[in-house]
Amino acid sequence: MDNPFEQIDQRLATIESYLKEIVDVLKPRKQEPPKQYDEILNIDEASKFLNLSKSTLYQMSCENRIPVTKFGKRLRFSRDELIQHIKKSRKKTAEDRAREVEEMIIRANTPKKKRK
Repeated sequence: MDNPFEQIDQRLATIESYLKEIVDVLKPRKQEPPKQYDEILNIDEASKFLNLSKSTLYQMSCENRIPVTKFGKRLRFSRDELIQHIKKSRKKTAEDRAREVEEMIIRANTPKKKRK
């Protein structure tokens, strides 16, 4: 007959391994808390954020070259919209242009499907 203490040790080891698996599954993953509100910037904050002068920002907003919201006489800027605007305003590299040309050539040479 086996030693009862060995059986107890084996069962405890099994229980510990199960508990470790459960804890690993339930352990919260590192996640950023969901962003509830977009940060709204005034002209001073936006000029610091973009590293532009206030007069340049006023000019860009008058020319509709930058996303802006007007509350009365005051301008407000969304931080997220400014970031998106910067990303989409990025100048294309020679590789980007070459890739676009290749895609246009492929589209031009691909026969179009006929509708029935």
